[in-house]
Amino acid sequence: MECSIIVLTYNSQLEKILQTLNSILNQHNLQKIEIVISDDGSKYNNFKEIETFFFEHAFKNYKLVPNEYNKGTVENFYAGAKVAAGRYIKAIGCGDLLFEKETIVKICEFMDEGNKKICFGLLKAFNKNGEGITYRDCNIPMDLKAFKDKNQKKINRNIITWGKLISGASLFFERDCLIKLLKEIRGKVKFCEDYIQIIALVKEIQIYFFDENVVWYEIGDGISTSKDPVWEKRIKQDYDTLFIYMEQKYYNNKYVSKRVTKQRLGRYPRLLRGIIKFLIDPGMFLIPIRTSIQKKQGLYNGKNIKGFLNEV
Repeated sequence: MECSIIVLTYNSQLEKILQTLNSILNQHNLQKIEIVISDDGSKYNNFKEIETFFFEHAFKNYKLVPNEYNKGTVENFYAGAKVAAGRYIKAIGCGDLLFEKETIVKICEFMDEGNKKICFGLLKAFNKNGEGITYRDCNIPMDLKAFKDKNQKKINRNIITWGKLISGASLFFERDCLIKLLKEIRGKVKFCEDYIQIIALVKEIQIYFFDENVVWYEIGDGISTSKDPVWEKRIKQDYDTLFIYMEQKYYNNKYVSKRVTKQRLGRYPRLLRGIIKFLIDPGMFLIPIRTSIQKKQGLYNGKNIKGFLNEV
């Protein structure tokens, strides 16, 4: 099995689950793809309807992973990854779509070259409403040129020190590497599985950039895009807890040390905190400007344009 795609569900709408599954079943080389549905203790997990859907599409290579109660995204991802049989793993949220029919084939070929452990591609963001589909910019990660130039110092600074993360929706992993990373953050991070990229970089595991669009990313309802104050608080708690752990285990890493210093400024008033951060690390305040310039230069467009949502 070449790739396992883990669909992470929690009280998810059946319509959105099927929307995502349709984009997977339309992949080329489907015989080399496994689908794992990992549910995080939903009131109703839709497994019966999902099995019917797979039967109607004559697709048998799937696994259903129920969790008895809600454990959080990290544990749900880990539960799915443990049973996955593919060499590579892609997690995807309900409502999101793989970008085009060749996405998984292209990514597997890209990761095969040089035995890559982690890579990511670009996202095209969309929102569905009563009037149809609207598209939005998704310039993530910030300062994409650092990845295009393979400038590891800038990548480490951007992600570890400044927290300008790659979207988890665009990441692909080699299975054994993913399992090890998830094991390390279990019990420390509950919801933000994206933080494994920070651990990866501290461990000197390179993250490669694949210069194509790989996912249609539905915005509005997810943890990272809903702007819900409750979720913002939970995400901050995950981040703080992670760096308490990292300060203890990776205290010799200079990027971790700088991040911990910034974390400790949280007790100061916002304006004073901003002034101190600027004095310590002024480059952090330039990253939005660099990102805006790179967007105008077309760095976030990707080499492929047409996908499932805009095919003619």
